[in-house]
Amino acid sequence: MPPRISHQIAVLGSGIGGSTAARKLAESGMKVTVFECGFGVGGRTSTRITRDEHRFAFDHGAQYISQAKSQPFALALAEWESVGFLKEWKGRVANATSLSVTNDGASNIIYKDAGSKIRYVGYPAMNSICTNLLDHENIEIVTQTRACATYNDIIGRWLLTSHGDRRELGQFEWLVAGDRLSATNNR
Repeated sequence: MPPRISHQIAVLGSGIGGSTAARKLAESGMKVTVFECGFGVGGRTSTRITRDEHRFAFDHGAQYISQAKSQPFALALAEWESVGFLKEWKGRVANATSLSVTNDGASNIIYKDAGSKIRYVGYPAMNSICTNLLDHENIEIVTQTRACATYNDIIGRWLLTSHGDRRELGQFEWLVAGDRLSATNNR
């Protein structure tokens, strides 16, 4: 039995690019399904949470977001900051400029301040950016699923299957591939 067509658009990857695309499409009234291979959303801005009783959380991937180089991204950063899931990061950044080793084997690293550019982080965690972008009634999120896409010319739709077991994930009119690891078999 072929999978039921439940959504029109599939987005592969829930990093900032995929999450932004999904949000814009959802705001225009489209039904969107986001497929993410990780345990949670965020891509390179993901936050990992340990599965033990202590429940530690730590960010990995992007340490911060640099100030925008384009007007559209500057507007996006300003909007995210105004609604509270992005904050300016005031940490000190330095570059190691040289290393010397003394006769007794001790090392001495000389640091140079990396400048005073504006830098941002997701708040309260780095994945808060994508979590908030994907919080919309027209967006469905499917995690722990790496989707493979094949375009079927006969039915004019993208057919998605899971990477490992080739389980059918659905048929979609449109595909946005924001995940660099997603496999595309055709087109």
